[in-house]
Amino acid sequence: SSGINAEWPLRPGLPGGGAAKSFAESEDLKKMFKAHNDEKKLIAAICLSPVAFNTFGINYKKRITSWPSAEERLSENYEYRNESVVVDGNMITSRGPGTSFPFAFMLVEKLVSLRERRRLEKMLLFT
Repeated sequence: SSGINAEWPLRPGLPGGGAAKSFAESEDLKKMFKAHNDEKKLIAAICLSPVAFNTFGINYKKRITSWPSAEERLSENYEYRNESVVVDGNMITSRGPGTSFPFAFMLVEKLVSLRERRRLEKMLLFT
């Protein structure tokens, strides 16, 4: 076992890139994400990693986005959106490197506050 604990206090999020396939195949990650999702805690993934939610059987029928090459796979079980960031309930997904700032700002908004999101956007000259 990798030592991943479903009681981990931080909400789980999956980065994108080449590790997405390994994430989707991880039983430890599956247990952790399912536990967080069952408790309606925030879960997030970007790039190809939303495919793991599909593999884990999490939040079927909800809105989702991802790297374009995963659209067909995800469209089978989700309402796929070609948007930079998609929030549906406790799930946040995003498309890839070019959407990482909006994704990060949405995470700040959901985990901290809209006010903090706006402060960071201004500080980083994003607005």
